[in-house]
Amino acid sequence: MTGGQAVALGAIFVLQACGQPATQPPDTPGPAAATNEGGLIVSLSVDQPAVLPGNQLRFHAQIRNTSSASVLWWGGDCKIDGAVSVVAGEVVDPLPGVAWAGDARALKALLVEGSGVPAPPQTQVDLHDGTACRVDRGFNNLRPEDVISLDSTWSASDRIGAPLRPGRYQISATFPRVRSNILADPALIRLDRDLDPVRAGVDMQVQTAPAARVSAFDAADRALGTPAFAQWLVAFPARTWSGASLRWTDGAWRVEVRSTTGSSAILSVDGDSGITTVLKLDR
Repeated sequence: MTGGQAVALGAIFVLQACGQPATQPPDTPGPAAATNEGGLIVSLSVDQPAVLPGNQLRFHAQIRNTSSASVLWWGGDCKIDGAVSVVAGEVVDPLPGVAWAGDARALKALLVEGSGVPAPPQTQVDLHDGTACRVDRGFNNLRPEDVISLDSTWSASDRIGAPLRPGRYQISATFPRVRSNILADPALIRLDRDLDPVRAGVDMQVQTAPAARVSAFDAADRALGTPAFAQWLVAFPARTWSGASLRWTDGAWRVEVRSTTGSSAILSVDGDSGITTVLKLDR
């Protein structure tokens, strides 16, 4: 394999929560970083060093091949195979709050899944003039002087729509390259063995929100502690559930559970006061 050949397309954005207090952002642009390994350059810049929970952050990543050899990558539909993930900076109770039992515990786990996990950024991929890709899934070549750019917007919110907790986060852009000392035959490449990724990362702050709000875990507890909803769950136990969700919308938590019989329960928990309102309980 000639040059730094890379597989599995890349720019994987990783947001790593480090759990440190935030400060007010200075009136300056955000941080930037770049990594150059054998002429394969991965760069990343952020438009501001801090953001309020739920507000928008913009960042730009670029992958440029300045070497004299092509770099192999895997993808399809001219898109970067990427994912957003979080590595927590501290170990926390997976289900803080009330220790429910049975179906109530199972429902709480379903409702809060994704709480505190940063939602993925919305990313647009730009293949610069002359940079080629295939529309089906397979190996692509990043030729000398080829450039891929990714422009993203990201709100400091988690996967269920709630503002993220304050702290320091790391944004990373990664291009999963294949080791350069293996044969160029794609059939011999194993992603679990041959990846040699190139990364660039910067730190940013999620600031303290102006006012404390009811957490997802607290909202689930308040809903489960509502007598009418508890009775509904007796009538419609876990084996009848077809879906359950908890979403942050317009300053309140919306709890919804659906059964295979067509019945559903919907409650609203105010994000500031915690007052719980039953919106719908079908029998």
